[in-house]
Amino acid sequence: MPSGPERLHLPLPPPGLRTKFRAKGGGGRPGPPERDRVAHAARIRSELRAAVERAAPAAENNYLAVRLSTEDPEVLASLGSSGAELAAVLPAGGGDLGVAATVIVPAGRAEAWLEGKLSAYETKETKKGRPRNERLIANVESLAFAGPEDIFTGRPGDFPAGAGPTWWQVWLDRDKHSDARGAAGRFGVHVAGGSELQFPDSVVVLARATKDALAEWMRSTGAVHELALPENPAILGLDQREQAGLADDLRARLRPRLGDTAVCLLDVGVTRGHPLLTPAVNQGDVHAYLPAWPVDDLAGPAPGHGTGMAGLALFGDLRPLLAGGLIPLTHRLESVRILPPTGQNHPEQYGAITRESAARPAVAHPQRRRIFCMAVTDKTGQANDGFPTAWSGTVDQLCFGSGDGARLFILCAGNRRTAANYPAGKDLDPVESPAQAWNALTVGAFTEKDQIGADPSYAGWLPVAPPGGLSPTSRTSVPWTGSRVAPIKPDVVMEGGNYATDGTAIDPADSLQLLTARPQGSGGAPFGTFGDTSGAAALAARLAAQVWERYPDYWPETVRGLVVHSASWTPTMAASAGTTMASRELTLRRCGYGAPDPQLAMSSFADEVTLVGQHALQPFTAEGKAGDMVLYKLPWPAAHLRELAGLQVQLRVTLSYFIEPKPGRRGGFGKYQYPSHQLRFELKRSDETEARFNSRVNRLADKVKDGPEGEPWSYGKLRNHGSIHSDIWEGDAAALARRDLLAVFPASGWWKMAAEGAVRTRLARYALIVSLRVIEPVAARVDLYAEVENVIKAPIAVPVDG
Repeated sequence: MPSGPERLHLPLPPPGLRTKFRAKGGGGRPGPPERDRVAHAARIRSELRAAVERAAPAAENNYLAVRLSTEDPEVLASLGSSGAELAAVLPAGGGDLGVAATVIVPAGRAEAWLEGKLSAYETKETKKGRPRNERLIANVESLAFAGPEDIFTGRPGDFPAGAGPTWWQVWLDRDKHSDARGAAGRFGVHVAGGSELQFPDSVVVLARATKDALAEWMRSTGAVHELALPENPAILGLDQREQAGLADDLRARLRPRLGDTAVCLLDVGVTRGHPLLTPAVNQGDVHAYLPAWPVDDLAGPAPGHGTGMAGLALFGDLRPLLAGGLIPLTHRLESVRILPPTGQNHPEQYGAITRESAARPAVAHPQRRRIFCMAVTDKTGQANDGFPTAWSGTVDQLCFGSGDGARLFILCAGNRRTAANYPAGKDLDPVESPAQAWNALTVGAFTEKDQIGADPSYAGWLPVAPPGGLSPTSRTSVPWTGSRVAPIKPDVVMEGGNYATDGTAIDPADSLQLLTARPQGSGGAPFGTFGDTSGAAALAARLAAQVWERYPDYWPETVRGLVVHSASWTPTMAASAGTTMASRELTLRRCGYGAPDPQLAMSSFADEVTLVGQHALQPFTAEGKAGDMVLYKLPWPAAHLRELAGLQVQLRVTLSYFIEPKPGRRGGFGKYQYPSHQLRFELKRSDETEARFNSRVNRLADKVKDGPEGEPWSYGKLRNHGSIHSDIWEGDAAALARRDLLAVFPASGWWKMAAEGAVRTRLARYALIVSLRVIEPVAARVDLYAEVENVIKAPIAVPVDG
């Protein structure tokens, strides 16, 4: 992970050289750590005494945090003996081995609980000559006072930071839960009615309390064993009144600071009267393709779908926000209903409907930066071969702009009709039209959700997809493998939820889905679950809006590029990719470039600096020959990189541009007949002179199948599909210091063959994004950001080819 404060991305200096492109054709269980018995026992005894003294005098129970160097069940059982109860046991933080265990000991018995074991460890031996109780005591790394954060089972960063009341999922000891619920009010803890879930040794309730009140309740009753943020089943199990209370609480914490960036949903409408949406959706920003259609989504083919998309596009998954804290809103929402309330549009109308619908909000507010998000696809399956259609071509044309400004479109990849036959079946159902559009950011779904939760109706069920894997219903472009035209789709994946199975039945369990807004007219409850590629597309639109609001001068091509540039494969995806280009192509066609990291899309850091350039070149001459090649002198701090010799660094390059489409198969169809132009990039090798580099790049012009073979790039020639190209190079820092030239040059397209010379000589703009980071954890002595910034500020003399 990046380190240090967040910083703005740096500008990539413009190319210094512009030249005409001269194209040429099981072991045993490990023993406990060796310790100085007396010194170790004395330290543990001292830590125990300090922990007990820190507890409130009136506390009836002590919660103690014990860090162990092992997760041996027998050691844990020994820890929870002699009158103590073992509560939450969590992985040790900070990359350490072992576990962090919390123990509950009645007040007045804490020191006696461990003293006998400590004394025996100090003074007695077993028959084999080892210290008595060594397996337990020698494995104790530390012992300290424990609070609510020590039994929190979520990610540490998700633990609520504010001092105000928060909704918690509380796991109570089954034998003590009645007394604990009865005592909750005395401490200011409100336990929601109807939210109780019972298990063999625990009762799970939903409670609202401050951290201080929760801590007092814990120490008084000794009944609280685990804490988490609320899961969907607990939220959705509330009655309508309690859900409304949650919605009111969320709305009270909203802090709208709406700028000129909007997510426009082309869907089934939005119910703007929802209490969470009204601050970001103006009455004049909801439209319908036909004036007679309603603008809300209370009726029609997918009631509630647009409101669910809206909630995710505005807030993301609502579950973490229930914990408390202020919620800033920086972008607004717009909606155009493109599906009728009854019946359906004819597939051939979709392109025209999309074009007309995209114009509505632009007429009302032309100054806004607008992300169009569409989760409507052609379900007929008539155009699932990756070739452009009239609909996908329309999307590409809208993105390109054709003289009226470029636009950013985010499309869902489409859903499989069933979650069954996973994982074998995931490669059988191709991405649905119009998601094969070259210029659109197409989003598939993956999932990190693998906890089915506390709903007893799912006892014994298991998640279908592994954490970090493709969601069970996400479509892929694996069936297009080998196509000369089809782009890599999806481009990225976002969280789309998971499914549960008992081995026969498959169900989208609430705890495995995203939590979002639900139209209250469809039953009164303001929350509902959502997922699949629709939810993933909405999350991607939210991320794009956040990037664009932070960098308002960026082009749509640049925003798309940054989302892709920040993406990476999860360990699950990377494991399936293997090391061959054939297997990597399959993973690319399933998962795109992976899951975006919002931090990296939004910011640079001391050890990970991103440079962003927005430039243009002329791909072709009036005579129909290859046009410009531009050469960037990368602002590497060469001396500093040489000092880091031996350290592994990573360079990532992303080239994003929009093509002007020419759909149709008249006269044949090929990779040069649909796009107006294509661009490529190439990096100088460490042993090349500038002259040799120019010569090598020129030879690549008519050999676009050739990739950087033998080079440590992640994707090589696979990156040359579509109109966004991203790749990762890893190597020694000193070697990168010598790889300081990057070329951007054209490949062919229909502009080159156009009858009109004016078409041939059009300029093509592009975004070039370059990131440099240190892979190894040496951030304390590396500030790449400052070093690169200093080079940028210094004048760079690069000769211009006359």
